[in-house]
Amino acid sequence: MPSGNNSIIIEMSAEGTKDCPVYLNLWANKGLESRNNSGEKGEIYWVSRSFDSTDVDWPTHIVMAMKTIGAEGRRFTLKPRQKVYVVISACTNHDNPDYSAIAIRNAQDINESSIIKLRQANDKWWKDYWAESLVEIGDTIVEKYYYASQYILACCSRNRTFPPGLWGNSLTMDATFYAWEGDYHTNYNHQAPWWGSYSSNHISITEPYDQPLLDYLDSAKLHARKLLNCNGVYFPVGIGPKGFSSCVYPLTPKK
Repeated sequence: MPSGNNSIIIEMSAEGTKDCPVYLNLWANKGLESRNNSGEKGEIYWVSRSFDSTDVDWPTHIVMAMKTIGAEGRRFTLKPRQKVYVVISACTNHDNPDYSAIAIRNAQDINESSIIKLRQANDKWWKDYWAESLVEIGDTIVEKYYYASQYILACCSRNRTFPPGLWGNSLTMDATFYAWEGDYHTNYNHQAPWWGSYSSNHISITEPYDQPLLDYLDSAKLHARKLLNCNGVYFPVGIGPKGFSSCVYPLTPKK
């Protein structure tokens, strides 16, 4: 996934002397009252998923668009020494109001030449990132986990509007109480992912931390006045992006 680009690029090649049949299946999960759709536009195959029922405060839509470079369609034969790129571009309504057209156009615009440029930009970002600090303690196992953690955090902490929740970007299901819905816990857990970012000089990736707190600020001021009869802010333990309270706090008489 190139840095700064909402695309996934998969390079495929076959070893040996035999042909390799390939069938690509792009899909979006269903359920939780979501609307799903799919279709084709020229060489592009796209899928979408939307949450926009009447009880949703923040309607959310995503479109993923896929195409192949070096082969035609989603079903093809990969021949020995042949190289095929699978390009998947994604866009949501939180990225751009014209999210569907953006996702499709981004996939259409990517070619072999632009893949080289995306790779160069990606390599530069990571080179600059790793140049910000260096740790050597003589224990390669501990160093491995240290650098892997820095890598994971950098992968999921560059969207300033949607910082990583309790489980980072690793939730692969829609909702789970066990994972606390992947929200932002204001006791200390929302801060915890970035503690090591300051000591390792990766300051820039801490920027998303503030946004959900700022988004909830007006409600937090209201809670302080209404529930504690004082100025200041009073946050519930669980919040989400865009001013959302994941623990439905304070409870209304109806709820």
